[in-house]
Amino acid sequence: MRQQVVQQRQQVRVSTRSTAPRKPAAAAGKRFVKVGTFGVESNAQNTASRIQRMGIPVRIGKFVRGGKQMRIVLAGPFKSAAHTNGALTAVRNAGFRDAFARN
Repeated sequence: MRQQVVQQRQQVRVSTRSTAPRKPAAAAGKRFVKVGTFGVESNAQNTASRIQRMGIPVRIGKFVRGGKQMRIVLAGPFKSAAHTNGALTAVRNAGFRDAFARN
């Protein structure tokens, strides 16, 4: 008796992109966009000014890490997830690729 072997061909898709496009993080319940954390005050100020010139509300927070004063640049607060996502997209398009939505 002969056994029949049935082979199925699977279609494989190969992407020519090196990485998948980055989508905004889910912003449900998130009211701010964290733009960056800086150890140099002038870098934080320059970043905040740049975001503000884009028409996005911005604030700078301070905290201490390892005995060093740090600055955190936050865009917001925003009233809705749609506004947060819009700001996140704008900030990332301005070159701040690591920005993310947060409370």
